Amino acid sequence: MKKRIVSIITALALCLSLCPAWAFAAEGDASISVLGTLLEADCCYTVSEDGTSITKAEGEVPPDAPYLEYSGGKLIVHGDVSLVGTSNVIFTGALSITGSRDDRLTLECGTSQSSSSLRLEGDVNFTENLSVPLDSHVLTTSDNYGGDITINATGGPAVSGSSPLTIASAGNVTITSVSTTLTCPADITAAGKVTISTTSDSAPAVASWMTIHNSGSVEISGNADNGAPVLGGEANITSSGDVTITSKGRVTDSLLTVNSDGNVSITGGKEGSNFSAFPVPANLTVNAVGNITIDDKCPTVNYGAAALTSTGGGTVSFPPVSVATNLDFSDPTTDPGDLDTNGYQWDAANKKLTLKGVQLTGTVNLPDDTVIIETIGKCSINTVAIAGNSPQNTNLTFTGTGELTVQERIDICGGDNNALTIDAGATVIANGDIAIGASGAANSIVTINGTLTSNSLDGTALSAGSVHVGSSGKLAVSGSFGLSVNGMFDENRNTVYINLFTIAMGGSFRAEYKDAGIFSNLPSDSTLSAEEVFIIPEGYLPPDCEPKTLGDSPPVAHLTKEGTEDVYPGPLVIHNHGWKWAFDDAKHWQECTHTDKCQKTYNEGLHSNDSTWQSDANNHWHACITCGAVTDRAAHTYVDGTCSVCGHKQPDPPSPPIHRHVWSSNWSSDAANHWIRCITCGAVKDRQAHIYDDDQDAVCNVCGYERTVEPPAHVHNWSEEWSSDSGHHWHECTAAGCALTDNSQKDGYGEHIYDDGQDAVCNVCGYERTVEPPAHIHSWSEEWSSDSGHHWHECTAAGCALTDNSQKDGYGEHIYDDGQDAVCNVCGYERTVEPPAHIHSWSEGWSSDSGHHWHECTAAGCDLTDSSQKDGYGPHIFDNAWDAGCNTCGYQRLLPTPSRPSGGGSSIRAYAIKVEKSEHGKVTSSRAYAASGTTIALTVTPDAGCVLLELTVTDSQGNGISLTEKNTFTMPGRDVTVKASFAPVPVEPQEQPCGGGDGCPSGAYADLRTGAWYHEAVDYAIREGLLTGYGSGAFKPDDNLSRAQLAQILYNMAGRPVVKAGSRFADVAADSWCADAVAWAAAQGIIDGYGEGRFGPDDSITREQMAAMLWRYAGSPAATDKELHFSDAAQAGGWSLDALRWAVENGILHGNGDGTLAPKGLTSRAEAAQMLLNLADK
Repeated sequence: MKKRIVSIITALALCLSLCPAWAFAAEGDASISVLGTLLEADCCYTVSEDGTSITKAEGEVPPDAPYLEYSGGKLIVHGDVSLVGTSNVIFTGALSITGSRDDRLTLECGTSQSSSSLRLEGDVNFTENLSVPLDSHVLTTSDNYGGDITINATGGPAVSGSSPLTIASAGNVTITSVSTTLTCPADITAAGKVTISTTSDSAPAVASWMTIHNSGSVEISGNADNGAPVLGGEANITSSGDVTITSKGRVTDSLLTVNSDGNVSITGGKEGSNFSAFPVPANLTVNAVGNITIDDKCPTVNYGAAALTSTGGGTVSFPPVSVATNLDFSDPTTDPGDLDTNGYQWDAANKKLTLKGVQLTGTVNLPDDTVIIETIGKCSINTVAIAGNSPQNTNLTFTGTGELTVQERIDICGGDNNALTIDAGATVIANGDIAIGASGAANSIVTINGTLTSNSLDGTALSAGSVHVGSSGKLAVSGSFGLSVNGMFDENRNTVYINLFTIAMGGSFRAEYKDAGIFSNLPSDSTLSAEEVFIIPEGYLPPDCEPKTLGDSPPVAHLTKEGTEDVYPGPLVIHNHGWKWAFDDAKHWQECTHTDKCQKTYNEGLHSNDSTWQSDANNHWHACITCGAVTDRAAHTYVDGTCSVCGHKQPDPPSPPIHRHVWSSNWSSDAANHWIRCITCGAVKDRQAHIYDDDQDAVCNVCGYERTVEPPAHVHNWSEEWSSDSGHHWHECTAAGCALTDNSQKDGYGEHIYDDGQDAVCNVCGYERTVEPPAHIHSWSEEWSSDSGHHWHECTAAGCALTDNSQKDGYGEHIYDDGQDAVCNVCGYERTVEPPAHIHSWSEGWSSDSGHHWHECTAAGCDLTDSSQKDGYGPHIFDNAWDAGCNTCGYQRLLPTPSRPSGGGSSIRAYAIKVEKSEHGKVTSSRAYAASGTTIALTVTPDAGCVLLELTVTDSQGNGISLTEKNTFTMPGRDVTVKASFAPVPVEPQEQPCGGGDGCPSGAYADLRTGAWYHEAVDYAIREGLLTGYGSGAFKPDDNLSRAQLAQILYNMAGRPVVKAGSRFADVAADSWCADAVAWAAAQGIIDGYGEGRFGPDDSITREQMAAMLWRYAGSPAATDKELHFSDAAQAGGWSLDALRWAVENGILHGNGDGTLAPKGLTSRAEAAQMLLNLADK
C-alpha cells in the first residue's frame, strides 16, 4: 500500500533560543527524533496510515508495509514512506538516508535549516516550497545508488541563499519552480539527467553562477520574455549527453561554456523585439561531438564571433548575418570587411574569402585567378561572378567545415585553364547549376573531395570538361540532365574523351533527372566505349545498370538499363553498394546497406522454406533457404513428453528446494492483528486480533502493539471574564486540553453593542473602541467670497478645515456681460477694466455757434474740444441776407426787423417761426425766419420712454398749416406757431423677482440659494416642470445636464406629442425613460446624433450642443449679425455657428466676461435653466 509523504526537517528546534549556531555530534552519536519519537538503534518503525506518527515494530513488519529502519547511524527507507507531521523531524549529527531503487522518501520542507549537512542516499523528492539556506548547501546521494534528487517549488525559489549550493547525485537532478529556481550559486554533479526550469514569465531560472558535470543530458529552460535571461550569471556545463537550453527571450548576458559528447541545442530570442538570445556572442563557447544548433528568434548579432566547434563532424548552424550590398573583390579599393563584425573577410594577398554565418544577398565578384572561399557555419551567396565575365585562369577552391549555398548559376566558362575544387569537409550547394571550361564547357576540371550539390530547373546541373569524385567526395545533381562531361585538350588542343568521369573508392554520386544522369557527346568517328569515358569501381553501379555508347551521329556515352538501349531511369546512385536481405511474412528482397540509401530493391521473391523444423526449448519454426527469414513460429505442443509438431523432447522439471521455516522471535503486527513471520520466506502463522484490557487500554497484552486511543469527550468550563477582539466578545474555556480555537463557537460569542455611533465602550464586555469624530457637515454662507478670478460661499460651521476654495459651494469663475463689464453677474465682484480706445459717436443733432455748425461726440469720456475737428464742421448756409435759418443745421441768426424798402422796387419779407416748449420732448425748426413759400423741416425728439402724441403748425390768423409725413410744411405769408404734445409710453406691470418666501419653488431643495444668480431661472424651470430635483432632496445646480435630459425637456415643452416611430439610435433602448423624447427630437430635426447610429444619451451636453438644439426647436431662425465676436470663436464646430450667433444675438447665451464663449464647455443644470428662461423671454 502506497502512502503520501510529508517530512518536515528542521535543525535542532529545541535549542533555537539557546545558541546562534548549531553544533553536531559525530555520526555515531546521532540522535534522531521523528515526529516526536526518539529513534532507538537497530530498530524498525512502522508509519501510521495518515503519516502523522511512527511506532516501533516489536516483531516482523507486515508484508508490503512501508517502514523505517535505524541502524548504524543511518535511517534506511523501506517502501514508500510517508511522514506528515506537526512535530519536527529533529536530528543532530550527520544524517544518512539510504534505500533500494523502489523506495522513495518525500520531504516537504517548509522551514530552513541552519549550519547543517544533509546527506541523502536514496531517491529524494523535495516538493512544495523548498528554501534551503544551508550554510554548507550540501545535498548528496551515495555513489553506488542511482537515486534522484527532485526539488519542485510551487510558491517561490527552489533554493535560495547567497552561499554556493553543492548537489551531488548518483541519479537525476530536477529543480523546478514558479519563480527564480536558484537564487544562489550552484555546483551540480549528477550521474543522470539534470533539469532546471522555471515557469515564471519574468524571472531567470538561475540568478547566479552555475557549473554542471553529469553523465546524462542537460535541460535548462526559462519562460521570461521581458529581457530577463534564463541564466543570470556565468555558466559552465560539461555533459556526456545532449544539452538543451531554451528561453523565450535572452539566454544569457554572461559567459556560457558548453562541452558535450552529444548534440547542443540553444533556443532563445523574442520575435519582433530587441531581445536576442545572446547580446554578446563572443561570450558563447560550445564544443560538441554532435550537432550544434543556435536558434535565435531575434538575431540582431553576428554569431560568427561565437566559438562553436563540432569535434565529431556534426553540423554547426546559427542565424546568419545578412549583407545586402554587392562586393567586388577584383577591385583593390573594396572594403575587405571584418569576419566577426560583417561575417566576411577578403585576404587580397592570398586571394582568400572567408565567410562566417553570413548571407550575402548581392553579387560577389572575384578576380580571374586562383581564389579560395572558406566557409564557417551556414552561409549563402546570391551570385558568384568572375571579373571580366570570361575567365581564363580561374581556379576556384571551396574549403572550410561550413555549408555554402549559391543561389544563382556558377559560370566559369571562358578560357582553357579554369578549375573548380571542393575540399574535404566543405559543403557547397549550387541552386542555379554549374558550368566551367572553354566554349562548350570543355577542358576544365572539377575535383570533389567534399560535398557538392548542383541543381537546375530545366538544363544540365553540372557541365565541365571532366569531373573527378575523390574517396571522401559526394556529388549530387538534379535537373533535366544531371552531369555533362565534354572532354579535355591534349598538348595539341585536340579533345580527348578518356577518363572524363571518375569516382574513387569511398566516393558517391547521386543524380535526379528526367533525360539522362551522366552523358558525354563523343565525336562522330569515335570508337571509344562508355567504360573508357566513365571510370567507375566495380560494385558501385546499381546491379541493373551498365555503361554503353548509344547512337552514331554523334555517339553518346550513357549509363543504360542493363541489356537495353534505354538510358538508366533515375534516380541514379553510384557508391559502394552492400546488399542485405530484407523480408516480410511473404517475400524477401535485397536492399543497399550504404548510408546513402539507394531507395531501390533487387532480387525480390517469395520465401522458399526448408521442410525441416528448427526448434529451441520453447518454440519451433521454418527458415527460408534464401534469406533465412523465420516463418511458422509456434510454441511446442507436448504429448507424452514429445512435441506433436516438430518432435522436440520435453525437458524434465527441476526438483523443488526443501524449505525449513525460521520463525522470528518477535511479533509482527498491524492495527488489527499480530502474527509470527518466517524470516527466510515470509510465511505467517498464529495470526490473531490484538487483545486489550478495555477501550482505554492502548497496549496489546500479547504483542505489545500500541494503538491510538481517543481521549474522553471534552467538557467546557467557561470563564466569567470576557475575551474580545475589535468586533466580538466571548468567554474562554478554562478546562485543561481544550482544543477549541474558533471563537464563534465559544460561550457568549457576539458582536459588541454600543449606544450609538459615538459610544466607545461595549455595553456587554466593556471593550473600548476608537471612535472617529462625526463627519463635518458644511453650512454655507449666503454671502459670496471671492478673489480676482473666482467666487464661492464659505462654510460657517465650526471646525471646518476646508481650505481649497475650488471644493467650496458655488465655486466658479466670475461672469461678466462683456469685456468692459466690471461687475460679476453672480457675486458682484468689481474688477478693474481698462477703458477701450475712444471711438467717437457723433450725435445726429447739430451744435453751432454764430458762424459754424458741427456734430458733437456723445461717447463717454470724449475730450475733443476743437470744434473744427468735429464731424460736419462748416459755415452756416443761408438763402439770402434775410434768411434767418441755416439750410444745414437750422441755426437761427438775428436779423433786423423786416420792412419794405422806402425806395422803388421790391424786397423779400421774412416771417417768424415760433416753436413752443413741450413736456416729455422737444421740436426744432430748420429756420427761425423764412420767406413765404420756403419749405421748413421740423425735427421731433421725444424723451426716453416717451412718444409724440400730436404736432400742429398754426399761422397768426389761427389757420392750420398742413404737415407732410416727414414733418415738413410750406411757409405761409404770416408768422407761424409750432406746438407738440408728448406722453410717456405705458409700462406693463413686471413680475417681481422671487424673494425666497412662501411658495418659492426653490425652497423645496436644500442646496438652492435664493440669492444665487440662477434663482429666478431655476424657479422658472421648476415651476414649468422642465427640471426637477433628485430623490435625495437635492437639486444639484452644478451637476452637468445630459443630452437625453435636454431632449426630454424640449419634448415636455412641446406638450409630449404622440411618437409613432421608435428611436433610431442603437444606444437608446426602446424601454428607456427618454426613448419617446429622443425619437420625437430626431423626427423634428432637433438632434442628429454622433453618427454610426449613436446618440450618447448620458453624455454631458456642451454649450454649443445646447444652443443648437434650442435653435432648431425655435425653427432655426437666422441671426442678423453674421460674426461671433469672441476670442475662442474658432473652437466652435461649423455645424453650430448659426445656432451660436442666434443664441448670443437674442441673449439666450452669454459669454464668460473674459471675451470667451467656451462653446465646448459643459452646461450645468443651473446654466441650462437660465438659457431656457432666456428662450421663454424671447
